[in-house]
Amino acid sequence: HIYSTNTMRSRALGVWAAVSGIALAFGPVIGGVIIGFYDWRGVFIFGAVFGLIALIAGWRVLPESANPKGRRLDIPGIIAGAIAIAASVTALISGETVGYGQSWIIALFIAAGLSLLGFIIIERRSSDPVLPLKYFTHLDFSLAQVVAFVTNFGIFAVFFFVSLYLQLIANFSGYQIVLAYLAMTFAIVLSALLSGRLNSSINSRVMAAVGCGLAGIGILLVNEVLSPTVSSISLAWTLAVCGIGFGICLVVMTSSALKAVSPARSGMAASTVNTFRELGGVFGVAVLGSIVNAQLTSHLAGQLRAFHLPTNFQTFVIYAITHGGNTPAGVSVSPNALVSHAQLVGQLTQAAYGAFGNGLSIALNLSGILLIVLSLICFALYSQEHYRALRLPGLRAKSSS
Repeated sequence: HIYSTNTMRSRALGVWAAVSGIALAFGPVIGGVIIGFYDWRGVFIFGAVFGLIALIAGWRVLPESANPKGRRLDIPGIIAGAIAIAASVTALISGETVGYGQSWIIALFIAAGLSLLGFIIIERRSSDPVLPLKYFTHLDFSLAQVVAFVTNFGIFAVFFFVSLYLQLIANFSGYQIVLAYLAMTFAIVLSALLSGRLNSSINSRVMAAVGCGLAGIGILLVNEVLSPTVSSISLAWTLAVCGIGFGICLVVMTSSALKAVSPARSGMAASTVNTFRELGGVFGVAVLGSIVNAQLTSHLAGQLRAFHLPTNFQTFVIYAITHGGNTPAGVSVSPNALVSHAQLVGQLTQAAYGAFGNGLSIALNLSGILLIVLSLICFALYSQEHYRALRLPGLRAKSSS
């Protein structure tokens, strides 16, 4: 109840989105420092300790916002929802490595589908569901979830895959990568703060259309400038365009969800948006990773055939490249053998880089187009709503006469 008006709530959401943008940029930086001084396990220790501090601080500082009527814990709904999410995420991530045709991967997808169906049935029949499905009949609430999913889908495409490209192929140092992404971070922070002020006076569908459109265009621009010789300046301004769009979307998706529910249900609305955000990130890494991996494997296989290498050696090379330089169990390669075939190793490396770049281009195009399509949908929904609002006075006048 601290932010009782739409204006106050929108400004608060702008600050929240700005802090999220800062976290996106400084997460990799802090992680790099921790790994430099300790090892990768320290990242999880830091997350656990920082999360505990945030929990204690929230418990001591944040005001109570629970539903005053009280609620029962929807155990069946929680279990069914957790199984659906866990099974689908596990299948997506594991399928990228072992192949989606594996029987146990297919079984996980089936289990996820059945659990989702069970979740819907349980929630429709429950007197106090963990996620009241009636809210999805509210167009802006449903649209907020779609924007949350697609926005994080695009964010992870830019952060995860472009970072790999810059490090492995463009030979960017850690500092260069951080500097390039700082432009995106500043853009997210500034656009989020500005959107928080404008969101109460501008239609949320218009804001969503602008945000998704700019984010999609930015991703396509990143794809255009990305090359082994890309400069930090060229990359920075395209990432800034992405950041402006992402900052707007972060504010709009949460604000739209909160406007669609009563204050007592605000926690449920916010957590639903965050769940769709996380799912968008997971699906983004898994789906786009599968595309990149498939392109890498198929393109590389063609290059290896052009080198007239034996079939078993082709399989070995593809395995080593797609598994970070590791070799299959029980197989080892002596350094002397690699030195004696230095020219071939160099050709294979360039072929792998080219295949990775081709796959990344497809993934970025897919993310950008997805955001632009969502932008057009948001604008079409606003136009339809605006047209009805203009017609309504005329229709009332005719009916009264």
